[in-house]
Amino acid sequence: MTRPIRVTLVTLHYPPEPTGNAPYAGALARGLANRGVDVHVIAGHPHYPEGTFQDGYGEWRKDYLEGEVEVQRLRHWLPKNQSAFRRLLSEVSFGVRALFAQWQSPDVVVAVTPAFFASLLVLVRAYVTRRPTILWVQDIYSLGIAETGIGGPVVTRFVAKTESLSLRLVEKVVVIHDRFHRFVTRELHLEPKSVEIVRNWNHLGDRKPMSRVETRAAFGWEDENFVVLHAGNMGLKQGLENVVNAASIATAKAPGVRFVLIGDGNQRRHLEELADGITSIEFVDPVDNVLFVSALAAADALLVNERGGVAEMSVPSKLTSYFGAGKPIIACASDDGATSDEINASSAGIVVPADDAGALVDACVRLKQDPSLSHNLGAHGKAYKENELSERVAVDKFLSIVTSIIRRLDKNSIKDSGCHSQGENVV
Repeated sequence: MTRPIRVTLVTLHYPPEPTGNAPYAGALARGLANRGVDVHVIAGHPHYPEGTFQDGYGEWRKDYLEGEVEVQRLRHWLPKNQSAFRRLLSEVSFGVRALFAQWQSPDVVVAVTPAFFASLLVLVRAYVTRRPTILWVQDIYSLGIAETGIGGPVVTRFVAKTESLSLRLVEKVVVIHDRFHRFVTRELHLEPKSVEIVRNWNHLGDRKPMSRVETRAAFGWEDENFVVLHAGNMGLKQGLENVVNAASIATAKAPGVRFVLIGDGNQRRHLEELADGITSIEFVDPVDNVLFVSALAAADALLVNERGGVAEMSVPSKLTSYFGAGKPIIACASDDGATSDEINASSAGIVVPADDAGALVDACVRLKQDPSLSHNLGAHGKAYKENELSERVAVDKFLSIVTSIIRRLDKNSIKDSGCHSQGENVV
């Protein structure tokens, strides 16, 4: 192509949202722009995980240039009280806005899921207008419905069929893990050649943390505290009641172990009420990236907690940040799930059964009593991040997928044009 490639990225979540898929969407947009692509982003206003629009945002429409990336923010409905149905309506309201937004005549559209139903509306427009589309699957929606039990079997089957159909509307499906690849090809019946794997990366880069002493003083963590830190969303699928139960056990049986939950989400208030009176747990509001990196580095262990039964639905985005911190990871997760696979592949932590608060406390005590084990697990995680989870490799692969789609379509266009021309000459 003689002109730059044009890509429109449609995503409900986008920086400055600090967690979930927003940091990856932002990094992809910047990375493609740095490689000479004209990138136009259509995004919601930042609201995750707090559930309210951040200060300075919330207009009906807001357009601005962020470096080389054109960003168009669209206001969508945010429910005051969270529920599965209200979140669905919130997604759909963004999808409707994106459906009628200005797309800047892209060569390729990239839609990010979640939010799935918003992306589905985008895919319909792209299909009707013949815009080749990549669906970037960060979570598999139908698995989430099935594993959290929302809606029952009828809803699960409907969502699975809808998801399977939507994935067939696109030129390419990009998933973040080989387990996702197996699921969408085997269970949702996609052709393997239509699916690519692009791993998520450590989106925090190489930010230098504050010193351990300074950071622990800022958070009020004593030297004798063995701090077990959970960072990110406090939602339904995290099942953080297990951590509250573990803190209750630790108060009585494991003095010095302290659980810290940094972030926000629709379950936070419930968890704080559940933890009332338990001294071995604290909740911290979301922090900026520097303090976030510093907190990870100053903690003694990093925690991933998943509700029992959540095996395939997602690979926690926090893991990429955890690996880069060089700290041991404790994963409360199904032993046959994606999170356990990732911990075992990296040799960066200990996996204990989901919803087993006693096993979680035992893992904390084990690491507290064995500093050399903690050091070795942390070193393995750092090596895994450096060798396997590279932003440069991921963005390069995305650009390769985009250019291959354009070349294939251009080749088909030339072929069709040639056939048509020959027919005219014969006549």
